[in-house]
Amino acid sequence: TRQLKECLDSVPSKVILAFDNDDAGNRATEIIYTHLGGFRCQRLHLPEGKDVNDLLCESASVSKFRERIMSLVCSVR
Repeated sequence: TRQLKECLDSVPSKVILAFDNDDAGNRATEIIYTHLGGFRCQRLHLPEGKDVNDLLCESASVSKFRERIMSLVCSVR
């Protein structure tokens, strides 16, 4: 909402949305995308039933985690 947009206006030009890949996460992604105008949003498309913590726990190192995360980033639309 307004406060979130004000906070995000001060961050880098790309925002990666990392909500769960379920109905609630998809709705949250759409809401944030709409509020930010979508021009700088990308989505972390998580495998079904996984969240960011699962990916971190499955990764052997921080660099492998970063690689996995970046391989899952895609446009929202």
